[in-house]
Amino acid sequence: MMQRDFMRDERVQPVTRAVSRIHVLEEARHIRFAREEVTRRLTGASRARLAIERVNTAVVVYFVVKSMIHPRVYTNAGLDRDRALAEAKGNKHHHDKVRKSGAKLMTFLDSVGLVGGPSKILYKKVHLL
Repeated sequence: MMQRDFMRDERVQPVTRAVSRIHVLEEARHIRFAREEVTRRLTGASRARLAIERVNTAVVVYFVVKSMIHPRVYTNAGLDRDRALAEAKGNKHHHDKVRKSGAKLMTFLDSVGLVGGPSKILYKKVHLL
């Protein structure tokens, strides 16, 4: 999102805008390739394989989302780490932002059959569902 904002903002230096434009285009190609590859590999998958892939994908997504904010940031900001973690855990605004930012991913994962069963528990724990 930041790269998209940079490439459109006339206040940003031309070189930075150009690099941002290239980055956005390349990232879009990578995402398209990944989606096509996942779809291709899951086409005709057995129920057992699909169940395994659901859990594997959910575990990876869970740990990626959990690792996005290191607990040390609160200490570095001069906050009480334990209290800040407790506050962050119940932060509805943050939960909504995570859900919104992950909406396209979750729509795609659901469309290829990677959301269901036990995987939903992990997605709910990181507020993607």
